[in-house]
Amino acid sequence: LLRAIATALRTKFAKCTTVDAALIANAFARLLLVERTLFGQVIPLYVSAKGNRFKAKDIARLLNSYAKVQLRSTVVFDALAERCIEQVEYMDCHAVSVIANAHARLLVSNMALFSKLAKHLTGCAQTCTLQAVSNLLNAYSKLQGPSHGHDGGDTKGGGFDAGLTGGIIECLLAELPRLQHDMNAHSLCIMVHAVARAKYHLRRPDVLDQLSKVPLHLGFDSFSAGQLGMLAVAFAEMYNKAGGNTQQDFWRALTEETAKRASEFEVADASNCAVAFACVRMDAGTISALKLGQHYTDELSVAAAAALATAHALTRFWDGSLLQLLTTKMKDMLWEATDVVACRLALALWLMGGTVPHELRKAVTGYVLRTGSNLSRHGNSGGSDGAAGRR
Repeated sequence: LLRAIATALRTKFAKCTTVDAALIANAFARLLLVERTLFGQVIPLYVSAKGNRFKAKDIARLLNSYAKVQLRSTVVFDALAERCIEQVEYMDCHAVSVIANAHARLLVSNMALFSKLAKHLTGCAQTCTLQAVSNLLNAYSKLQGPSHGHDGGDTKGGGFDAGLTGGIIECLLAELPRLQHDMNAHSLCIMVHAVARAKYHLRRPDVLDQLSKVPLHLGFDSFSAGQLGMLAVAFAEMYNKAGGNTQQDFWRALTEETAKRASEFEVADASNCAVAFACVRMDAGTISALKLGQHYTDELSVAAAAALATAHALTRFWDGSLLQLLTTKMKDMLWEATDVVACRLALALWLMGGTVPHELRKAVTGYVLRTGSNLSRHGNSGGSDGAAGRR
């Protein structure tokens, strides 16, 4: 039925109002039905022709639809770019968060839009809900990376603006006291990862104490096993050896909770916790309490194996069972290893005092030689260009 409706819409969509167009796209997205002709051709053509008629709410619905189905249509985002900027003054905090998050999820950069949204937020942040704040933090933290413009000549994207990101993060975090009664584990995980990704803690070290208090107040038993792993990784990225009592209380409570619930962890959650604990210099007993041996099976992926081996190496915790598994299964798991994972695994095995298997040594050697050759060619090319320029 839905596919029949989508087929019928191909000839009738041009007669839709902008409200209808946004509602139709949103309906298909919520059903997780990606009708390729509708999303790939019909809607882009409609938006290209009538983009200047869209209102703020319709823009938010339409862009969110594409984000929901993970379809990065640069035609749609480009066609609505100018109109989106024009409509900012009419947006409430929810619309701002939806539009910003849609761009961030699909890695579509538009610095002009994000700058204007940031200025608008300074006047309406106090009306934001918890979900809007967490979505906005997530979206703006992604500006800290390189440009994700789809075209090298993208003038609407380009680069990143640490000042803009830091300013809006500060504005949004100021709303946390107002939202503390609504706080939940999911939103906190998103916020903490956003702060870590943007490296905001380097600008404002006191934010670590502020964020550490929240899970202590919520209680770690309110977090799922996966969320505990996410929390551990994010706080480990922001770890400060000179942290105060609040941070020490945070790590103590977190390690106690993970030890208590070790049997609930999937291998990805367990390896996240193990690496995080190792990075903040927890002792070997903390790693041992995670009962990592339960994950040493034939299904263990090479990425998880590298993470577990790294955690053991950093804490100088000898685990003969893991070494034996990696040595005997190396041929079977190495095919799925990226170059980075292979190098990480080799280094971890060496630090653990184990032998680096021939297959792994060969893969790492090949990667190092390729990288060296590329760097050498790049250097020679730069030298030639420089010489040409001087001539």
